[in-house]
Amino acid sequence: MNTGGNNIAYFIGSNGDAIGGMEIHAKYFCQYFNEKGNLTCIVRKEFIWDCMHNKKYYYSSNEELVTILKTFDVKILFFNDGHWIEDFSTLRKRFPSSIMIMRSGGNEFMKAPVTNMSLPIFERQKMWAREINTLDYVISNSSYSTHRMISIGIMKDKIVMVRGGVDTALCLKYSRIKSELRKKLVADYKIDPDSCLLGIVSRFEKFKGIEQAIETLSKIREKKWHLFIAGAGTEYVNILEKLNKYLKPSQYTLFGQLNPEQSLKLIAAIDFLLNMSLEYVRKSGMDTYIHTETMGRSMMEAVCCRTPVIATKVGGIPELFEEQDCIGTILENQNPGAKEIEEAIKKEPNISLQQVEKYDWSYIFGNIYEPMMNIKKIPAYKINLVIDLEDSIIHKFFDKKTNRQNFEKILHLSNICNVIINTAGELDNIFEYYPYINDYVRKMVIIANCGRKVLLFGKRFDFWEKYYESLFAPGDKLIEKIIMDIESRGEKVTKVSRIDKLYINFKVSNINESIIDEVNKIIKNTPYKLCSNNNNVKLISEEVEKGNTLRFICGHILGTSKSIGIGNGVLDMSFLDLCSKAYFINPERMYPHYTRVEVRNQLDMKEFLGVLENEVKKESFNSNG
Repeated sequence: MNTGGNNIAYFIGSNGDAIGGMEIHAKYFCQYFNEKGNLTCIVRKEFIWDCMHNKKYYYSSNEELVTILKTFDVKILFFNDGHWIEDFSTLRKRFPSSIMIMRSGGNEFMKAPVTNMSLPIFERQKMWAREINTLDYVISNSSYSTHRMISIGIMKDKIVMVRGGVDTALCLKYSRIKSELRKKLVADYKIDPDSCLLGIVSRFEKFKGIEQAIETLSKIREKKWHLFIAGAGTEYVNILEKLNKYLKPSQYTLFGQLNPEQSLKLIAAIDFLLNMSLEYVRKSGMDTYIHTETMGRSMMEAVCCRTPVIATKVGGIPELFEEQDCIGTILENQNPGAKEIEEAIKKEPNISLQQVEKYDWSYIFGNIYEPMMNIKKIPAYKINLVIDLEDSIIHKFFDKKTNRQNFEKILHLSNICNVIINTAGELDNIFEYYPYINDYVRKMVIIANCGRKVLLFGKRFDFWEKYYESLFAPGDKLIEKIIMDIESRGEKVTKVSRIDKLYINFKVSNINESIIDEVNKIIKNTPYKLCSNNNNVKLISEEVEKGNTLRFICGHILGTSKSIGIGNGVLDMSFLDLCSKAYFINPERMYPHYTRVEVRNQLDMKEFLGVLENEVKKESFNSNG
C-alpha cells in the first residue's frame, strides 16, 4: 500500500453529494489529484477509501485511523471542511512532518461547531482558532472570509486566499452558443421569447434570500420575465410555498438539483443570474452568528459564461464586482424593492472580463495548491521506452512467475523514462494477465487495439472519444483564438462543428489561402494546422492526419520523440524507424537498422534486460545533460 512521494489523504466530513461549495470542491479536488497520481486515500468517518486499490478500510478509533494512514505513507493531510477540527492536534502529533491544510467556505468559522455545543460561541471560536493554528495553512475564499478568520484569532500567516473554482473551459464553450441555448430553453418550456429570463442557481438555504426574491419579483409589472430556479436544500418546501403563493405557474420553472454541466448550461442560457443573499442571523448552540455569502461560485460561473449578474451587496460579493469591470448590477440594499430589480434587468451590460482563467480549478490546483503542498512536478523524461507486448519480452515466453519478474524489471524503468505499452489484445486482458500492472499505471501509457483504440494514461481509462477531447482535439482556448483572428481579418465564422471526432470544421463567410497561412503562423507552436476544406476551414492535428498515434503521443503528449523500441515486427514500423535504437525479439526475419535479440531461455532474457536497462539509463542521462 505504501507508494511514497507526495501522497494526499483527503478528509471529507460532508456526505459528498455535489450540492454546495464544499461538495463541489471535493469533487474537483479528488478528480484532479487522482489523475495526477497524488490522491492516495479519502478519509470519512468510520472508513478510509484506498484510491489505489479501490478498497475500504474501516476503523473505530483515532488510533486505528492513524495506523491505517501510516501504511499509506501520507505526506499531506487535506481537510475539506472543519468537520475534523477536534482531531487536528492529535493528527499533528502523529504526523509531525506532514503538511496539514484545511479549506473552508467561511461561515463555519463563525458557527464554530464542536461536540459540546453548550459552550458559549466565543469559546468555541477560540477552540477553532487554536486548532487551526496547528495547521500549516487554512484556505480562505475571499477577503471577507479572511477578516472573519483573523477576528476569531487565526494567525494571518496561516491564511491563503483562493477565490474561484470554476470550469472555465466549459463556461467558454457554452458562452459561444448562448443564443442557441436560450432559444432551446424558451422552446422547451414554452416561454414568450420576449420575456427576460432570470435564474437562481443555488443551495436552498435561508441566507440565499430566495424566498424574499420571489416575493419581490411578483411586484414587477412593467417588464415581462420568467424565473428559473435550480437547486436543493432545507428550504425547498418554503420556497415551493412562496412560488405557489406569489407567482403564476407560467412565471417560473423549478428544477431539482442539477449537475455542474447542467447548471452551467442554464446559467449560459438565461439573461441574468440573481443572487439575493442576505446577512442572515442564524443560531449556533445557545448563541447566534451572521451567515452570508462569502464568495458566490454561481456568480463566478455566470461571469465566465458572460451572463450578467444582479446581486446584493453582502459578504464577499462586492469583491467579484471589484475584480471585474462590467458584469451586471450590485444592489446596495440587501432587501431590494421591485423597482431596483426592474431597473437592473432593463440594462444590457457589455460584459468585460479580467483574468477569469484564475478562477479555473486547474489553475487553482496547479498554481496554488501544488506549491502549497510542496508537490513536485512529475519529471518530463527525455526518452521513451516503447514495448509491443505481443510475442515480446514476456508474452508466451516462460512460466507466469518468471514472466512477472521480467516484466516488473521493465516497469521499474518508468522511474527514469516514459514507458509506452502497445498491445493488440483487449485492454482488459492486460489486467487479467498482469494484474500487478496497476501499481505502475501512474507512470505509463498503455495503448490497446480493440476495434477502436483505447488509451489508459495514468490511473484512468479514456475511451477514444475522451482521448480525442483531451489530447487530439484543439482546446476551446485555441479554437477561440482562431475565431478571433479570422474575424479580425474581416471574415465571419458562422459555425464550428466537430467532424468524426478527428478534426474541427469552421464555416467561414469567405476564406483564402493567405488568411490560412497567417493563422498557421500564429498556431505554429501547437500540434495543429489549418487547411481549406470544401470552401470552409479544417483544423486538424498533423499527426492525426498521418494516422500515427504513437508519434503523436511521444511528440506532443510526452514531449519527446527520442525513443527505444522493442518488438518483433508487429509494432508500428513507421514509428520504430524513428527510434534511436530498436530491438527485435526472435524476429522471423531481419530488418535493417534493428538489433536482433535471441531469447531462448531465462539467461538470455536476463542478459537482454540488463542491456536494455543500461541503454535507457545512458539515453536518459545524455538527454538530460
